[in-house]
Amino acid sequence: MIYFDHASTTQVKPIALSAIEKAPFGNPNSIHAPGLEAKAKLLEAERIVKDYINGHAGKIVWLSTASLANHLVIESVFKTRFRNPNPFICMSTAHKSIKKFANSNRMIKPMNSGLISIRELTSKITSDTKLVSVLYVNNETGVIQPVELIKPKIKQALYHVDAVQAAGKLPIDVQKIGCDFLTMSGHKFGTPKGIACLWIKNEKTLNLPYLGTPQVPLAYAFAKTLMSIDLTKRKVDMILKEQFFKKRLLKHAKILDIDYDYNIKTIRRLPGILSIKFKGIDSSELLMNLSDKGLAVSTGSACNSKEILPSHVLTEMGITSEDALSTIRISLAPENMWEEIEKGVIILTEVVKGMSHD
Repeated sequence: MIYFDHASTTQVKPIALSAIEKAPFGNPNSIHAPGLEAKAKLLEAERIVKDYINGHAGKIVWLSTASLANHLVIESVFKTRFRNPNPFICMSTAHKSIKKFANSNRMIKPMNSGLISIRELTSKITSDTKLVSVLYVNNETGVIQPVELIKPKIKQALYHVDAVQAAGKLPIDVQKIGCDFLTMSGHKFGTPKGIACLWIKNEKTLNLPYLGTPQVPLAYAFAKTLMSIDLTKRKVDMILKEQFFKKRLLKHAKILDIDYDYNIKTIRRLPGILSIKFKGIDSSELLMNLSDKGLAVSTGSACNSKEILPSHVLTEMGITSEDALSTIRISLAPENMWEEIEKGVIILTEVVKGMSHD
């Protein structure tokens, strides 16, 4: 199977497996030798993650998923159900773990580029606003938000950044961003599923529930994998592979007379994530046909109560429902070899051509 769905999840890297094998088995909450050894390894993992995000002026909380981390931040900040019409602001393209808490009248609609409107954000901030949450990199479009420009605009409100798609792909500096909370998830950059972290700025308190015994092997795998990624090398590699994919798609689509376009034109986009619409093609059917041919991608739609709905991320950007339902997402990674990118493009264009004849 050729895998072009790395924004969804990634293959486990060898360094993550090695870290798990080397991690001590003890309970880090115990004071005997195995427990102290585990505690030391957990502290090492936290130091590595703090180095990566320049977050030594804060603490790390280990959790099973970033969605849970997002949920806990919002629930803890508000403690009780919202009584105020404007306590929480996020973008209308936010991840569902965040968007579910927001009042639709207080969500920020993106510009057609997918970028946040700082002017609109400023207009929605009031003295009652308690929390602003921003998705650093959008998982469907790859759009990179200017997270470092937001803190000065939100007055006294707390600032949360969902950096799930940014971790392991972009430099993250919580001091420059000015955030109070930041979430990351390991399975987006090569660790097994089941480990995420929440960074909390010093002097900021969250009323978190008891989270149980920390997953030391997974936390250590998270840190070692994150530390192993050369961000500059990765960026160059992904730019080159994206360019190669685009050139091969252009060539094969021209030969087969296929009508397609890219939904995102902004340069503030993570290389390797491409939102592509194929005119008149049902993306859900395309996804299944591609899977049958050995190519894994994702769509710009979601199944809800047996009804296929267009992606809210795309429609909020002004893309029509018809185009959103004809959109697939290609998300490449350094693990994709040049030959399989070529082969993947051939499979994609041949399947699209076959569907256009049906």
